[in-house]
Amino acid sequence: MAALSSKAVNQVINLEGPRNISVKEVADTVNDLFNGSVEINYVEARPGDYAGKIVSNDKSKSLLDWEPKIDFQEGAKRFVDWYRKNVK
Repeated sequence: MAALSSKAVNQVINLEGPRNISVKEVADTVNDLFNGSVEINYVEARPGDYAGKIVSNDKSKSLLDWEPKIDFQEGAKRFVDWYRKNVK
């Protein structure tokens, strides 16, 4: 909600979590949330593949007084639980 405030108009603001996570962790978390039913394929890297980017939420802290309080895995679980209850 803080990112919707007037302070954030025309701003680019990174909203990162309390720690860095990998694409593998995202895939593993989704797989865990769906009881191991997600197929994860590992392939060799290819030229032009996304190499990742480290971002900072320093601007969100200074401009919006926002910082993360929930880890990715817990946030993903909460979202899936909410989705299952509210979206049919």
